[in-house]
Amino acid sequence: MDSLLQDLRYAVRSLLRRPGFAAVVVLTLALGIGANTAIFSVVNAVLLRPLPYADPERLVMVWGRYADFGRTSTSLPDFVDWKAGATSFAQMAARHNAVFNLTGDGEPEQLTADRVTANFFPTLGVRPQLGRAFLPEEEKVGGDDDVVVLSHGLWQRRFGGDPRIVGREVTLSGRPFTVIGVAPRDFRFLRDVDLWAPARMDTVGQRRAEYLTVFGRLKPGVTVQQAGAELAGVLKRLAEQYPETNATLQSEVVAMKDDLVGDVRPALLVFSGAVGLVLLIACANVANLLLARAAAREREVAVRVALGAGSGRLVRQLLTESVVLSVIGGAAGLVLASLAVSALRASGTEILPRLGEVRVDVAVALFALLLAVVTGLLFGLAPALRVGGGGGGALHAALREGARGAAGGAVTRLRNALVLGEVAVAVVLLVGAGLLIRSFDKLNRVDPGFNPRGVLTYGVILPRARYGNLEEVPAVYERLLERTRQIPGVRHAAVSTTLPMEGTGYWSFAIEGRQSVTGGPGQDLQPFDVSPDYFRTLGIPLRSGRLIEPSDAPGAPRVAVVNEELVKRYFGGKDPVGARLTYGDPTDTAAVWWTVVGVVGTVAQEGLKAKPYAQMYRPIAQAPARGLWVSMRTAGDPLAAATAARAALKAVDAELPLNDMQTMEQRVADSLAQPRVSVTLLTVFAAVALALAAVGIYGVVSYAVTQRTREIGIRMALGAKQGDVLRLVVRQGMLPAVAGVALGLAGALAATRAMASLLYGVGAADPLTFAVVALFLATVALVATYVPARRATRVAPTEALRYE
Repeated sequence: MDSLLQDLRYAVRSLLRRPGFAAVVVLTLALGIGANTAIFSVVNAVLLRPLPYADPERLVMVWGRYADFGRTSTSLPDFVDWKAGATSFAQMAARHNAVFNLTGDGEPEQLTADRVTANFFPTLGVRPQLGRAFLPEEEKVGGDDDVVVLSHGLWQRRFGGDPRIVGREVTLSGRPFTVIGVAPRDFRFLRDVDLWAPARMDTVGQRRAEYLTVFGRLKPGVTVQQAGAELAGVLKRLAEQYPETNATLQSEVVAMKDDLVGDVRPALLVFSGAVGLVLLIACANVANLLLARAAAREREVAVRVALGAGSGRLVRQLLTESVVLSVIGGAAGLVLASLAVSALRASGTEILPRLGEVRVDVAVALFALLLAVVTGLLFGLAPALRVGGGGGGALHAALREGARGAAGGAVTRLRNALVLGEVAVAVVLLVGAGLLIRSFDKLNRVDPGFNPRGVLTYGVILPRARYGNLEEVPAVYERLLERTRQIPGVRHAAVSTTLPMEGTGYWSFAIEGRQSVTGGPGQDLQPFDVSPDYFRTLGIPLRSGRLIEPSDAPGAPRVAVVNEELVKRYFGGKDPVGARLTYGDPTDTAAVWWTVVGVVGTVAQEGLKAKPYAQMYRPIAQAPARGLWVSMRTAGDPLAAATAARAALKAVDAELPLNDMQTMEQRVADSLAQPRVSVTLLTVFAAVALALAAVGIYGVVSYAVTQRTREIGIRMALGAKQGDVLRLVVRQGMLPAVAGVALGLAGALAATRAMASLLYGVGAADPLTFAVVALFLATVALVATYVPARRATRVAPTEALRYE
């Protein structure tokens, strides 16, 4: 222990004597260890840590699936049949999105909510912090009272953490609700909500009205595969019983954790590999620095050996210095990781599942410490063995050469090998970043089908308790739109049941005079109810016919506008104007038919990467709804109209809360948040790798020039030209760099296959990206080699001959 403490004290004194060297090493390691620690904190929270529910390994998500469409939510009748027929589940529960207006004390506020089955909390194994969960009888319509469970955040924010909140009555959407419980502080399922209310499970629903998200808890000993096989049998019986709606519906049972992280797993694995490569480059650079320092310390070491120091003690001393450096670098990296994680959590965008659980905790700190120690041993091993492995000949040579000590061939080969590795790793990262940049550029160039510039949007809910008669609702739209149009700078204003990029439902439909096209997702459309100025406000182009007009009012003939994708898919590209469509079953005597009067462009409703889908727009006056989005196109900055927009809504109804006010450009940007983060992170990692590789090449060539100053002077004294010396140094410096580029391209070809799911419009082996990266990195290497080589040509022969 005494000798270890002595080594530590000596290491600290040695580093303090060379603060510049120590600062460069610590900064290099801080970047590498910090990046790895930050990514590990995300991987730990998202991939490694169990879900925060009881027995999470028994929790599964249950989805419907269509062969041509993919996953889908579940209808109420199907959920009831699944729950009754699948005995592999101890519990099966469901939820769907909801919104409430909170009024009473304070400003009106729109709350995000989930309607859930009564067994929602028991299925997850979660007990409320205060009060109780829901009872089965509270699922029924027309019960004695409406009840809610508040989130911990809403309880604290709106009710001041009142411990007597249970039993208190609150007004939601104009109706009284009794608070029966408060959820635990960190409880979250799928998304952040303000409260939970019972789903109404005794209503009659259509089997194609798919809106429920279903999950379950398996019985002990039942595997995911067994539950999936049993549920598939249940769906087969339902397909025979309801062929019109269930013939093509399949099922999918997935472990809940795998389902939650499935989309981001490839990205996190790519980033983990990327930061690991950055750390390897950092280690190679530091190893090169230590090799150079070890060569300069050969005389010092030789004297210590002459005084009786053994090789083992020397190796331990140098490794101690390396570990001290790496631990300091690790501490700095932990600080950088904490700042990065805080910035990620404060981004305000749900770019990762379980983002709220990402933090630098004890496990992450231990990871950083372990990484620092391993890193110190890794980059310090080669220099330590180099110094500690010298025999008597090396001792004699070091004492004879004094401070000059030229590096031997083995050291030169080792340093060149480190440079080769750095360049190869940098190529892999640059290719990955290049592919993501090209992919993101192509995604940005996708036409969304509308013009988001200059458009301000917000949501509003007209509560049933205050606006029970739907026939009176269109008059409210008109008053709101009239006041909105009076706002200075507003050119157009509209209301709609959804907005572009916000997703929507899917309804089956039929075309008059043709065989029913219900029964499959490829035979569905996305429904929209909009006011007349919607297309002008959002900049959706008219292709043929006309748009919805003010004359398409209640009592007028029912009309609709469809998109180009519907025309291409169901009309063979022929003009559909005059055709009639209906939702659901066309044989139903109560079916309502809508006459097509126009065709508009296709809107990217599910995001820019989603495939185009058939869409149909109805006049909202003929199909009134209580859930609205208000859009306004302005002449200047749309946010300048925000205050006036709030005032316009208050003038119509002071108790209507305004929610989620954003520009359409921000909504588009939010839809690209995940790919943008991927591009940014990998580009940063690649830039760090490139800088470290360039510094590594420069350092190796500079050191070689310094060591060969005497040789270069002799060559020039014997008649060598400056150009000859320049070519000699550049050639020897470029050899490992060029070999590294070649090796890196081969490695990138294999590594980028893991990125295929992250790319859009570009292949993982895109030749342009590979060629540009190879040329770029070769150019950087040439510059890094040329600068010290140019310095070598300016050595005066007489000075070189007197060198040391």
